[in-house]
Amino acid sequence: MSATVIPAYVVGLITVERINDELFEYMEAVEATMHRFGGRWVSHGRSPEVYEGDIGADIVIIEFPSLSSAQDWYTSDEYKEIIPLRARNCHSIVAVIEGVSSDYSTSETIARLRSATAQQTLP
Repeated sequence: MSATVIPAYVVGLITVERINDELFEYMEAVEATMHRFGGRWVSHGRSPEVYEGDIGADIVIIEFPSLSSAQDWYTSDEYKEIIPLRARNCHSIVAVIEGVSSDYSTSETIARLRSATAQQTLP
């Protein structure tokens, strides 16, 4: 039986401060850097409809086949080379997060949290 492959996601909260040729250059180049690592757009160029709280940014989501492929993409020389093009023109928060398997249930997280809580000593 083969191991389940869990996808990972790069999530960016992007607030554009300046729209210029440098930002367009980044946008054109980023796609080519992610394809080599199996990345694909999940959401790009869309503003969220916020139901709770305040985001104040656009959300970009890129899916990768695994956590290691997402990490390898973000730390690749090709991507690191173009980050300044975005950074000079946007305020960005970027995170990599592993997804869950298709049979995931919240009971897994509840069990992990209960175990961690039970191991804590009370003052």
